[in-house]
Amino acid sequence: MRKSLWVICVIGLGLFGERAYAQVPGIDLHIGARVGYFTPLGIVGEDASDRESKISQGPAFGASIELDLPASPINLRANVDATFGRSVEVEGLEVPGTEVDLIVLTADLVFRPVPRLVLAQPYLLLGAGIKKYSTDGAFEDDPDFTGHLGAGADLSLGVVSLMVEVSDYISSLQPVDGGDSRLQNDVFMMVGFRIGIL
Repeated sequence: MRKSLWVICVIGLGLFGERAYAQVPGIDLHIGARVGYFTPLGIVGEDASDRESKISQGPAFGASIELDLPASPINLRANVDATFGRSVEVEGLEVPGTEVDLIVLTADLVFRPVPRLVLAQPYLLLGAGIKKYSTDGAFEDDPDFTGHLGAGADLSLGVVSLMVEVSDYISSLQPVDGGDSRLQNDVFMMVGFRIGIL
């Protein structure tokens, strides 16, 4: 009798567990690619005549891999954004011989505060990582710590989603001449796609 009761309990737990597992969404993995425009906010220095210098604007590229956690409004994302061939400008004029490449790597939390509405879903980004300026010696080339704030929305088209996103990478930039470091906000305005691979 006791053995039969154990068998019934085991079978019941198995059936209940299978049904519960079927109702819990699985972990999904998505990759994304983006293109857009880079613009820095603020200046990177001043010369003896109080003329302000800044990094030029230009095209940008990005990619990400995102882990969707089941039954959670928060996902995990590894992110890279970059722009190449920028220059240093003084009062809107390019300084000859200057070239700046910028690469940012971050780990982010992706917060989706509301359910998907009419196939579109907004999200917020919060994270941190490293930012590296590759220059001709105008700035320190060592990687710097950066914070990451962003917002976006994606439009689901099945396994593929179209996305629009704005990111602000916040760090300090140190001139090699020993001047004061300055807070640098590097903004990336991007569009792209996100596709599920698992």
